[in-house]
Amino acid sequence: MSKTALEILEAFQQSMGAQTSDWMDLMDENIVFQGPVDIVKGKEANINLHLEFGKLVRGHELLSIVSGENMVVTQVVLKIEAPSGKIIDLDIAEFYTMEKGKIKTMKVYYDPAEYKKEFNL
Repeated sequence: MSKTALEILEAFQQSMGAQTSDWMDLMDENIVFQGPVDIVKGKEANINLHLEFGKLVRGHELLSIVSGENMVVTQVVLKIEAPSGKIIDLDIAEFYTMEKGKIKTMKVYYDPAEYKKEFNL
């Protein structure tokens, strides 16, 4: 029996939280990440993005989650450490689509003003 979209995302997030590498296997080879600061295409580039961004994360709070047949939508607050040492909160809406048991797309929406200011973008 194949996993639901929610089960795939939960496995992805649990692996990232536990700092194991299983999350990498849950990305489609042609995964696309799209956010207000960047668009990243391909599995290898997305792995690198997540590894680098993960170094900045100091906290994660899941506020809500909704799932359907092949998609999951979440609202999360990430606590991110800026180069100055300041911790900023990013209130993020995440949209994931799944295909053949893998994450095919990730789209994130948040107000990037403070992030851009703190990271000199």
